[in-house]
Amino acid sequence: MHNRWQRLNALALMLYVCLSPAIAQQHKDDLTGIRTVIAQDHKLGSIRNETPRHAPIAQAIEAYVAGLDALDLDDVPPDFRVALMSHRDAWFESIEFFSQYSQLRGELHEVFETIHEKDEASHAGLLEVEANIWSTWAEVEVSMQHHGVSMNPVE
Repeated sequence: MHNRWQRLNALALMLYVCLSPAIAQQHKDDLTGIRTVIAQDHKLGSIRNETPRHAPIAQAIEAYVAGLDALDLDDVPPDFRVALMSHRDAWFESIEFFSQYSQLRGELHEVFETIHEKDEASHAGLLEVEANIWSTWAEVEVSMQHHGVSMNPVE
């Protein structure tokens, strides 16, 4: 019995020594992949926020969604990919709502404020859209935290 435990401990130690560098490298690759994608999302989000100054808000969101679709997600962990695509879907689903407000201009959050102040139906609709967008972004943040990536897009 004592010999069996010694052999199991030795085997476990050998596995740890052999696998540890591969696990560490995968973690490093995951961090790099997430950081790269978040930096790209940050740039896309900045463009999305400014575009409604000169174009319809729905058009700005369509371009943002297309940018998310073009991101290379091969080097990110599956849970992060799923969370980001859920967030992408929330923005995509908002396009129909925002297409009603094609005449509004301003920075994205200014347009949001105008919609909130427009009437009760507009306010309620935007609250629902925002809740969906923010809840899916929270999933992205949880995945980032799980993988040890800070919320700061520029590290």
